[in-house]
Amino acid sequence: MEERVVIVDRDDQVIGDLPRSQVAPETYYRISSLIVYNDKGEILLGKRASTKAKNPDKWAPLVNGTNALGETYESNIEKEAMEEIQFKLSEYWTVDTIRVEENFNYFVRYFATIITDTSMLVLDPNEISEMKWFTVQELENELEANSDSFVPKFKEYILPIIKKGIPKA
Repeated sequence: MEERVVIVDRDDQVIGDLPRSQVAPETYYRISSLIVYNDKGEILLGKRASTKAKNPDKWAPLVNGTNALGETYESNIEKEAMEEIQFKLSEYWTVDTIRVEENFNYFVRYFATIITDTSMLVLDPNEISEMKWFTVQELENELEANSDSFVPKFKEYILPIIKKGIPKA
């Protein structure tokens, strides 16, 4: 059975659901995204698997998922963390929710957590091919030199969220 996606209006209020294959570009839906920091303020990004339909082989926040029927932003990110990196997400905070109106319309709620030991993370190869720590400066430099290696609009949308969510020492 095909997964059903939560559909929202322009104010992020749930108005129904649709099979994933019927989500049209003008339809608003929800995405949850997890930014992982360590205790030095570095950011752990994941490279999307080459088999992903959207943005294969691009760097992005480590965990991401489209909200399915019956899921909240929170329940979705907890589920996705288990599925994508085998991590029980218990301590995390909300950084921001933004509306994106590009090729597709959606809301994305960014969550953040601190993980100091990545040896316990197990990547789902269907989701993430590799992960890497970046300082903010390294990330800015890499975006300047190789912006095509990141998901679209990373610099405009995601980098400001990353900077906003950095844990205070």
